[in-house]
Amino acid sequence: MIEMNDELVNAMQLFKKEFGDDVPLRELPPNATNKMIIEAVKESISQKRNMLPERFGYDELDDSSDLLI
Repeated sequence: MIEMNDELVNAMQLFKKEFGDDVPLRELPPNATNKMIIEAVKESISQKRNMLPERFGYDELDDSSDLLI
């Protein structure tokens, strides 16, 4: 469960600064935790690439032709 706290807000601000986009909280699975999100943001920044879709599996939704969105 995600709990908005200073550490998560700071990570989200760093993500926005680096990639010009918000962390898509609605796309994250219900079992995502603050720790998982913060680690994914740190990895994304260090890799200079948005790793969130891969880490949380929502990149697969874009590739699936049998899903209606």
